[in-house]
Amino acid sequence: MLNEWNYDDLARARPCPPKYARASTFEPIELGNFTPLAKYYYNRPKYNETIRDMLLNMVGKKIGDIHAADVGAGTGIWTRQLSVTGLRFLIAIEPNDAMRQEGEEYSEGHAIKWQAGCAESTGLKTNSLDFVSMASSFHWADFDLGVSEFNRVLKKDGWFFVLWNTRQIKGNSILEDIENKIFELKPNLKRVSSGASGITNTLEQKLIECAYFDDISYIQGYHTEHWSLDRYIGAWKSVNDIQTQLGPYKFEVLLDTIKHKFCGSDEIAVTYKTRAWAARKTG
Repeated sequence: MLNEWNYDDLARARPCPPKYARASTFEPIELGNFTPLAKYYYNRPKYNETIRDMLLNMVGKKIGDIHAADVGAGTGIWTRQLSVTGLRFLIAIEPNDAMRQEGEEYSEGHAIKWQAGCAESTGLKTNSLDFVSMASSFHWADFDLGVSEFNRVLKKDGWFFVLWNTRQIKGNSILEDIENKIFELKPNLKRVSSGASGITNTLEQKLIECAYFDDISYIQGYHTEHWSLDRYIGAWKSVNDIQTQLGPYKFEVLLDTIKHKFCGSDEIAVTYKTRAWAARKTG
């Protein structure tokens, strides 16, 4: 069990990486620039499948008849989870060329059409969709322009689904140590790209006040994934806001800390909470 390590014994049995990286192999990254991160995105976790099925059930149509778009699709993790349910009319909207290219490659064989666009300007037809989703991306959008655009493209009684995945850190000593290391390296670090970044605190009220939606619901569910060191490091390499704020050297120190925590173990169990909001178009 990961929480029962004797670190000294493990260190003698299997050499660990050096405590600190002497020179960073990373380049500085701008906030919101996902081009250098796209190649790592496949490492990210999936979303709770029960939550997915509950959201699709809200649409009230046969799966094969639903017309939908996933906006800010990234490399299509959530988009492909939608596709495997039998959706035949599914569009992935992604503004970043590198992310979209990765998504197209990973989505080969899926009934997904990829195109450039963003929450504020999807390029989709008016009154054409039964639902629009944004998974771990709505925090990058302009709220007012985004919901106005979704109101335009949704059919009457169409749905807007917005989701985030958050790691469940409390009670997992390894994840707690990693999180503590982040704030040791950058005490005033502020999360931007996560469901715990603050946007969720006011989301329900803002959806009510924008007057485009009613029948607003919130659901959440948990699932656990078992990750190798390579995949876990790869997932961290896909995170924009932490790399931006730590800078190349401190981010390398963080990854080195993670490698130490993994030393002597083949995998780590990470529990995620998928948080989802659903809002139906009023007219």
